Amino acid sequence: VSTQSTGYLARLKSSGCTTKEGKLFFSLSDNLEVPVVRGDPNNPNYELFLRHAGDSFPQVLIQSGVVTSTQDLLWSSPTLTAPITSLGVLADIQVSGRGRGKNQWISPKGSMCYSLYFTLPSACTLSSKLPFVQYLVALSTVNAIDKLLKKNLNIRIKWPNDIYTVDGVKIGGVLVNCSSKGTDISLCVGVGINVNNASPTLSLSSLSGVTEISTAELAGMITSEIAGEISQFNTHGHNQFVARF
Repeated sequence: VSTQSTGYLARLKSSGCTTKEGKLFFSLSDNLEVPVVRGDPNNPNYELFLRHAGDSFPQVLIQSGVVTSTQDLLWSSPTLTAPITSLGVLADIQVSGRGRGKNQWISPKGSMCYSLYFTLPSACTLSSKLPFVQYLVALSTVNAIDKLLKKNLNIRIKWPNDIYTVDGVKIGGVLVNCSSKGTDISLCVGVGINVNNASPTLSLSSLSGVTEISTAELAGMITSEIAGEISQFNTHGHNQFVARF
């Protein structure tokens, strides 16, 4: 768990974290405790993520080699999200990913498995039009891919939440959960993309010719795009967004 926020560290300490030998640990379950650090100079992935995510959000990034589901980790851990307004989870492998309905997905090495938790004021424009969130995240994902790779791969959105190549091959998807939280709307958006997957799986790497694409950079870029889209939607409304979508 990496964070730049001293305030979040203080809130974590009062919400169930333990201190061992001067280090802060967060308990995800009875048998699993993870260290919490402010920044992480020894973790290049965190620095790459921050480079693109900027100051938008999240305040905290959890990184893991293997998870059941990044979406479930955030959505089923209220203690983890309670002290904060935004939090991300980035995993290398997902063994029980979630899709629409009860669909489940296994995401092998090379995939980008990323979920982002954040809150919206109930009075903002997007909060009154929540079905647009999945479209907003899908568009942010496509735009982030083009910007990160600095080329147009003709990636398309298949309504309502799938990411496809122009030839009709699915390479990713988006999932959104939401609920009310006092005067705010809590949202958890999940993005899964084939980034560096081995053949015969079609991936961004094979499409672009780039040998190794940083999933941390892509997650950071998607985060920045989502923040920008939310701002534009709240300022200009849905008509301007629909035209670009």
